[in-house]
Amino acid sequence: MLNIITLKVLSLFSWIWAFEFVFNLLKELLNIDIEVTWYSEIDKSAIKTYEKNFPWVPNLWDIRKIDTSKLEDFEILVWWSPCQDFSVSWKRKWLKWERWSLFFEFLRILKDKKPKFFIFENVKWLVSQNKWKDFETILNDLENAWYQVKYKVLNSKNFWLPQNRERVFIIGQRKDLWEFNYELPINNWSNNVLLKDIIDNEFDEKYTKHIEIIKKLYLWKRDDQRCEHEDNICHCLMNSWTWKWIVLNKDKEFVRKYNWRKLNLEELNNVKARQLTPEEYERIQWFPTWFTSWVSDSRRYSLIGNSIAINVLYEVCNSLFIYIKDNKKLETKNNETNLERYKKSENKFITSIL
Repeated sequence: MLNIITLKVLSLFSWIWAFEFVFNLLKELLNIDIEVTWYSEIDKSAIKTYEKNFPWVPNLWDIRKIDTSKLEDFEILVWWSPCQDFSVSWKRKWLKWERWSLFFEFLRILKDKKPKFFIFENVKWLVSQNKWKDFETILNDLENAWYQVKYKVLNSKNFWLPQNRERVFIIGQRKDLWEFNYELPINNWSNNVLLKDIIDNEFDEKYTKHIEIIKKLYLWKRDDQRCEHEDNICHCLMNSWTWKWIVLNKDKEFVRKYNWRKLNLEELNNVKARQLTPEEYERIQWFPTWFTSWVSDSRRYSLIGNSIAINVLYEVCNSLFIYIKDNKKLETKNNETNLERYKKSENKFITSIL
């Protein structure tokens, strides 16, 4: 096999290896040797899932304890981090939250190792938090770390997934490389995949609930929290119980009468309220339906609901790797000189010569 490009990757907050799963899909397609050299994760259930699928990749564990001097060089740094600080379901406080001190750990590793590229994913609220001020801080920090940056908010429902899940992807390229003319994929696909197309006809009765649960669902003040949706695209997958329910009639059509007083018992006899199963959760994210089968149902919901939509990540990585291949060489002699100069210089000097 000729002209194979080798890309070594460090994966931070690896969770259940969404990145690694996509890398495996792209290896042969693009004729690229993508090697994940290390990963970092501390959640026990996520580690168990990761080790079942990638047992040969060593874990660096807590990102705060990573000694970069002991890491071999790599071309790409990928990471996504705890999103609670920017999620609409949490009080967003940005730098006041200890969790987001982890961003600066990512920045530390980025500055110390200086990979050619990075991929960063998080909730879309990262962009608008604190009237854009916090996002500007992030972009400035990445710029000062000597990276050119592009970003875009992508929605999984535009990438053949029956889920309304918006996430921001930030792609960075080191400044000493070629002109940064990479473009993130356009999220204008017409979605022909509906939730009712991927849910199972047969399922364990433990996921089915009785009529009293249906009443509670229809009395729930925030009816948008049920999985049913106007265009048959479910809301963003969550671990909370109110987000895991679907209410269907016998023809697998969604029941959509939000006012309990308008429902009668005859209608309720024809509907079923049940949880989405863990396998359906996996399918909605485009993971294989055995992917998290090593852990309990409650943990499966959490692992899948907090992961990255595979179809979207696939398009992002595919477009980036094609971009890298089109530029043929990852570095030139002059680029290497610039990098060495950067390593030895103070940030003020670097700013003055750019």
